[in-house]
Amino acid sequence: MADKPIFIKLDEYNELTDILNIIKVKVSEAKQAITNINQLKQEEEAEVEIWSRELEEVEKRMAVVESNLSAARE
Repeated sequence: MADKPIFIKLDEYNELTDILNIIKVKVSEAKQAITNINQLKQEEEAEVEIWSRELEEVEKRMAVVESNLSAARE
């Protein structure tokens, strides 16, 4: 079957190639959107990690203050 020629109207061929080009553009745009989302996700994860470390530091400092207050009462 691959040896037989396929005949289509020229305007249908042009329409098909236009559609394929649009699909290629849309796929490219979708890939770029995924890349952007992944970048934002990485930035967000880094920011959350910073916040977590800062909260741990606050907890440590609060523990020291509480310890000093308890020692002062005794």
